[in-house]
Amino acid sequence: MLSNKHYFATREIVGELFADNRFAIVRGALEDVPLKPDPSSVLGIISELGQSPQQSIFVGDTAVDIATGVNAGMRSVGVTWGFREAHELVDAGANHVINHPLELLAFLDGDSSGE
Repeated sequence: MLSNKHYFATREIVGELFADNRFAIVRGALEDVPLKPDPSSVLGIISELGQSPQQSIFVGDTAVDIATGVNAGMRSVGVTWGFREAHELVDAGANHVINHPLELLAFLDGDSSGE
């Protein structure tokens, strides 16, 4: 989980919303670390998880999120239940757009190629 919101606020919010701790890493804004769409933070997270950008998918609900994934060399999935409409996510470079959270599970279980 990566947010441009302050580090401690991000961790608190995610802790409240996802009490069962579904995320291996939760990271918010840190001093001296560029914010999204700079790929530094997400590339650091991927590295900590022992993965590569080619093995990873960036999921987000804004053009900044999608640009972050693109800048990191990842496939990007735009979600329309957030703050932006599908056309903005596609214009930002989303490889795939989904309209409901359960579609993400189907996407990951089925065709995760983004095609």
